[in-house]
Amino acid sequence: MKCIVVSHACVAPGFRKKIAILAEDKNIDVTLVVPSHGSEESRRVYLEDEGDEGFRIIRARTLFTSHIFIMLYLDIARILREKQPDVVYVEEEPCSVAAAQIALAHRNMHRSFKLILFSWENIAERWYSLPNPRALVYPRCERLVFSQADAAIAGGRQAMQALRHRGYRGTVEIIPQFGADTRAFAKKDQPELRRQLDLDNFVIGYAGRLLPEKGLMTLLDAAARLTLPFNLLIVGRGPERKRLVRRAKELGVFPNMRFVDAIPHSSVPDYMNCMDVLVLPSRTTRVWKEQFGRVLIEAMACEVPVIGSSSGEIPSVIGPAGMIFREGSGAELAARISDVFAGDRAALGMAARKRVEENYTMRMIAEHLREFIFDISALPSSDEAGQGVVAPRQDYADAFPSK
Repeated sequence: MKCIVVSHACVAPGFRKKIAILAEDKNIDVTLVVPSHGSEESRRVYLEDEGDEGFRIIRARTLFTSHIFIMLYLDIARILREKQPDVVYVEEEPCSVAAAQIALAHRNMHRSFKLILFSWENIAERWYSLPNPRALVYPRCERLVFSQADAAIAGGRQAMQALRHRGYRGTVEIIPQFGADTRAFAKKDQPELRRQLDLDNFVIGYAGRLLPEKGLMTLLDAAARLTLPFNLLIVGRGPERKRLVRRAKELGVFPNMRFVDAIPHSSVPDYMNCMDVLVLPSRTTRVWKEQFGRVLIEAMACEVPVIGSSSGEIPSVIGPAGMIFREGSGAELAARISDVFAGDRAALGMAARKRVEENYTMRMIAEHLREFIFDISALPSSDEAGQGVVAPRQDYADAFPSK
């Protein structure tokens, strides 16, 4: 079977591990289509030759590459005609121009391949309306993609519910886009890096973009309430940094803070292993709520206890292997941090690692994706998209329980 995967995220070499695992099966011939560059940990990265990764990579010409919802794959119709795939799996949101391009090619090629879409979007209600130009473009792209897709993958249960709410009626499977590489993300003492960062107390960590919706002001509020000796390690970059520094100085916690600019994904495990607890304090807004929180499973794989807010999929991802606080509540977050400080951190870390090994390894996610692709490829051809029925697997439905 010939399968084409289209994914702007897979420019980053760490994310291509999933594709390499997918391609291990000699019954599937995998080609990855990516733009020339993308982003990783808030840094622009360019596609580089990593050697023989076990599958073909096509660097497609694109326009508006830094704006993923309006990015155009200039060569995609030609690539599909030349490769004549059996399945095309599109890791671009259904409302994106790129996904609509592939859906249009699917229609023009008389549905000669099975089309599988992917979505992280977990806001069910559309937040844009005229005169916002998104209201003219995004719904039309989404309707075209829904009409052509033979099946869909949702990154979490809320994303599945959003797909249904917005009108998709075909088969939907819950499979997170990426898992944790449990060989790279594993417990490892980092005394030298801790010394370099001047971390000599209990280390509260955060890794990710410095954006208002990531809830870092709540983390500062919690830090100001703590009575325990701590350092606050912030790894990442973004427009919120100046405001964070100003607020930290007002609260008197700035001397406890250590900032590290965005780092390559390959270096993230080193910094995770400097943390005694990782906090993801995301806050829901009108247009966004946490879709997964990949840093959670990466920290958990390193046996670092995790605390997350109640935003979006965070409680479902953490499950019983960590702690949750009500989003926006600095008092609750401070109490949870104090609980971790006073508790059995080794036991919390082992429980976190076990949850990743049972639900979120990169290999497990890649193998579930492979099974789903073969299931969809075996469906009979139909003039109506999404009408085939695939027996649902419970693994990720159980990992993402209903609220």
